[in-house]
Amino acid sequence: MDRDKSPLGKPRVPKAKARSTSPGREGKSAFGRAPPARSGSSSDRRAFQALLQCQAKHMAKILVELDHGAKESCWAWYIFPTEKAGMCDMDETRITTENAKDLCDASVNTSAGHWQQCLEKICDLLEERNVKPPDSHVLPRIDHGRVHWFVKFWQSYEFSPPWMQEVCRRLDEFDFPRH
Repeated sequence: MDRDKSPLGKPRVPKAKARSTSPGREGKSAFGRAPPARSGSSSDRRAFQALLQCQAKHMAKILVELDHGAKESCWAWYIFPTEKAGMCDMDETRITTENAKDLCDASVNTSAGHWQQCLEKICDLLEERNVKPPDSHVLPRIDHGRVHWFVKFWQSYEFSPPWMQEVCRRLDEFDFPRH
């Protein structure tokens, strides 16, 4: 029997494979999830979808960590997304000027409300400690550059919602270093 044909003699059509969020890591296919960003390259759309999935997957754990007063695990990329993927971010999450507004849209990002809560909680914790430049108790020093570039992006982004502008104003008070 010809391998390229079914038992009825019809050509076989390969089945589509669901892909995980990153090679070698478990994850669900993006099919059936939030719609992809409306424009940009396929790599931009993949990075954005990975960010949505990572936020949904990790948000509850992040909120618990923050309730204990400090960041304890690796998640800065998901809370402080920028146009550059983090060096150790295995999912290579990032945003673009084209898709960043979708991250704040609850109809696209089911974690948008929790993301806002995380950012506001981080601001609260930093303000409670009131150390300038920020000490490494709330956020480790390795994350300070990411926060700096996050603030720069979202402060100047024309589609930042009012709550994001307020978060950026509060974070900017701490003058996070560029690196």
